[in-house]
Amino acid sequence: MDLPKWLGQIESVFTEQADPISAQKQSAYLLNQFPFFGLPKPKRSELQKDLINQCSHISRTELLEAVRLLWNKPQRELHYAALDLLVKHWKKLEPSDLSFLEDLIRANAWWDTVDSIAANVVGKLVLHHRSLLSSIDAWIDDEFLWIRRTALIFQLKWKKETEEQRLFSYCEKRMHENNFFIRKGIGWALREYSKSAPSSVSQFLSEHASRMSKLTYKEASRLLS
Repeated sequence: MDLPKWLGQIESVFTEQADPISAQKQSAYLLNQFPFFGLPKPKRSELQKDLINQCSHISRTELLEAVRLLWNKPQRELHYAALDLLVKHWKKLEPSDLSFLEDLIRANAWWDTVDSIAANVVGKLVLHHRSLLSSIDAWIDDEFLWIRRTALIFQLKWKKETEEQRLFSYCEKRMHENNFFIRKGIGWALREYSKSAPSSVSQFLSEHASRMSKLTYKEASRLLS
């Protein structure tokens, strides 16, 4: 696979359809941290569809390189394209690639990419390779906000396979934080798990309500009667 040519095609297609006015609005929505082409998600998905489909037989090595090349570009839509490619081919990843995913989280970090990496890539990889849980145990104490948030929400799609005590332990560890994304992340993780274990989550909330922010409690209890 000719990765430079493929990357150039994506950039060319996105550039041709760029909308400067929409780009300014999209950038402002993410606090002007990233430049945009100005492509709404449906349009971007359609524009990249054939190019993503060209990668049906991409090797693991090519996958990692393609994602890395896209991630190193400034425009946010190229980061989204990288993430779409990664989510589609996550089964090609190996346990050792957790460090690669960690690097992605630490670069160009904001909720719009971190949350998808956490639930749709890290979560799936760790579920199939539970030996990686020890690495996530270290993430919950990491100095970097988005690594801690990933540790809180990587089990979002595990349902009944959720490591309950690990989830509750992580929530307890971060309950004291004032950061919005941590408080929201705790609530989100507990709310999703309440779909599978409502009584367990109810008991946890009852025991820790006094230590929990109102935001966290509201989010966590949203589906509980």
